[in-house]
Amino acid sequence: TPVAAGTPVGEAEEFAPLAGVVFQPLAFGSVEVLPLGPAGIGIGRLTLEPGAAIPPHPHLGPEFGVIEAGTASITVSEGELQVARGRQASLPAGVATPFVAPIVETFGAGDEVTLNPGDAVFYEPGTVADLRNAGDQPLVFLGGGIEPIGGAPATPEAATPIA
Repeated sequence: TPVAAGTPVGEAEEFAPLAGVVFQPLAFGSVEVLPLGPAGIGIGRLTLEPGAAIPPHPHLGPEFGVIEAGTASITVSEGELQVARGRQASLPAGVATPFVAPIVETFGAGDEVTLNPGDAVFYEPGTVADLRNAGDQPLVFLGGGIEPIGGAPATPEAATPIA
């Protein structure tokens, strides 16, 4: 079940930061289903030079990412994605935990969104979108996700419910 923006999750109210420990949440998402196995789980750093683009492509499982440097432009062809602007800015003052949901914007088919350093994106399974470097500096995108091996999408009909 999705968590309302800014809502503590679980026992977040009792969370106390540990001395000498800094946690910086970068990106996350919530899904109802995961791809049937076998599935690959990965994380990587993608760099696009100015003018470079990845054409529209399907995101068969949940995927997420954060802009480390540069300016990204994404156009959604199908499905939807969520964007959290400057992840830390959406947390209450003094809180640096994964237990507080970010304030997100949702974009659907036909929408174009520009992302800047610190902005995070979450692709719902089944989303088709492109990724372009919209600036004059290299775009550095740190991303990860769960992708089905063999191409079976994460849909309620072909997925594993999360208990």
